[in-house]
Amino acid sequence: MMELPIPKRRKLVRGVGINDADYVTQTKKPRWICPYYVRWSGMLRRCYSDSYHASHPSYRDCSVCDEWQLFSNFRQWVMEQEQIHGSLDGLQLDKDIIDPTNKIYSSDKCAFVTQIVNLFVTDSSKSRGQYPIGVSVRKSGRIQAQCNDPFNGVLYLGNFDTQEQAHEAWRKQKNIFAYQLADICVDQRVALALRLKYKQ
Repeated sequence: MMELPIPKRRKLVRGVGINDADYVTQTKKPRWICPYYVRWSGMLRRCYSDSYHASHPSYRDCSVCDEWQLFSNFRQWVMEQEQIHGSLDGLQLDKDIIDPTNKIYSSDKCAFVTQIVNLFVTDSSKSRGQYPIGVSVRKSGRIQAQCNDPFNGVLYLGNFDTQEQAHEAWRKQKNIFAYQLADICVDQRVALALRLKYKQ
């Protein structure tokens, strides 16, 4: 880390965050921002920015635990994650892969995951329309199923007599892919969550 002067007194970040770093977390000359601060302030923005909520309403009820409202605590946890993963480059902070109902950013529920994993578990309910996930109905009336393959794109699963059968075919294939992703996950909490998510 570059040598920086002792910081001046700081304001709360997003009204709740306390930047207690014993170094300056960003400078203009040279242009530099502490990568830990970038992740911390981004998390606070997702939870406490009205403008962010306007375009991402699913974050309106999200919050940051008391412990992580102190920058140094969050930074320490991230540094521990670096030891687990080796590097966090390209990884995203996820709050609900371990517990899909979770709305609070905290050390016991958050994990760093790849974009592939994040996209894989995203429920695209708004874009899929009226049919169950993985199911589409052609103009001819044929009921089809397909599943997003995290390694090779979209996998076509065939035609089915009912929407329920098509959705079940999607679930089974999704479960196979989830196990494959789990096998290459470093964080075993994430691996377990993937193995359980699409089981019947």
